[in-house]
This record gives sequence, C-alpha cells and structure tokens, in this order.
Amino acid sequence: MGFALRATEGTCSCLAAAGIKADKILKLQEGRPNIVDAISDGEIQLVINTPSGKASKQDDSYIRKTAVRRKVPYITTLAAGWPPRKGLPRSAKDVVK
Repeated sequence: MGFALRATEGTCSCLAAAGIKADKILKLQEGRPNIVDAISDGEIQLVINTPSGKASKQDDSYIRKTAVRRKVPYITTLAAGWPPRKGLPRSAKDVVK
C-alpha cells in the first residue's frame, strides 16, 4: 500500500476489530517514544486526532503544536479525514473505509 497506520491502544483495538492492521503508539502520558516523538522524528505524515476527555485535550495541544511546527497535516474530525482518502490508491481505499 505504501503507508502504515499507527494508533493509540483504543483505536488500535477498534481498527483490529474491523480487520485493519495498525501499529500501537503511546499517548504522551504513557511514556516514550510517543506520538509527539514520532511526529518530531518525521515518522508521521498525517495526523487524525479526535480527542475526548480532559487528558486527551491536553495531549491534543502538544500533538497539534508539534504537527504544525513540522508541517504535518492535522485533522480533528473523522468527517474531515475522508477527503484525503480520495488520493489513495484503490487497494488502500479498500482498507480505509
């Protein structure tokens, strides 16, 4: 496909239940290396983050700031996550439904 998915534990579980493989990545409060480290190191090319809860919103601030600094596209709603899908190869579209 040419790309890999990385997700936090809960999202990994949801994706796995749908038959989609994703590699687990840590949230900020879970230790290092975490999502901010991966963005800073150039390992992430697109962020889709839908924070809920107080801790998630705090993480969101750091993730968003890092993404903006590194010029990584940052999407905060699932609805906004669908348009980039149009640019994916057909085989990738079958995975990202």
